[in-house]
Amino acid sequence: MEHPLTEKMIKRGTRRLQEFRRELWDEERGNIGFLLPVVFLPDARIKNVLDNFADINTTKDLFPYIHDLWLLSGHEGRLFGPEDKKAAPREPAIDQACSLPTIASSSAPSALTLDQGSSVC
Repeated sequence: MEHPLTEKMIKRGTRRLQEFRRELWDEERGNIGFLLPVVFLPDARIKNVLDNFADINTTKDLFPYIHDLWLLSGHEGRLFGPEDKKAAPREPAIDQACSLPTIASSSAPSALTLDQGSSVC
């Protein structure tokens, strides 16, 4: 099966998810001791999420990829956003990646939003 994301989108998605885990780490570092940001969302898990991006339509679909990452508990909505891809468009979180429909909408950005038709690709 052909990968649903372009190489450029994968790089941007990876970078945005790495930034997301760093944001969480910055917020929680007083509570987690000496743990590193990678503990929130390991690179291998980021790759797995992006490899299966086309199959992730709701937070429930995301669960198999993150269920054992206890530090993400309570932050799932920030990672994915509202429950449905058909919701109104929102500010993209993956640096205005292109060629796929927007995944989620809300007033707060999520880490897994892709914007359709961006001119950067």
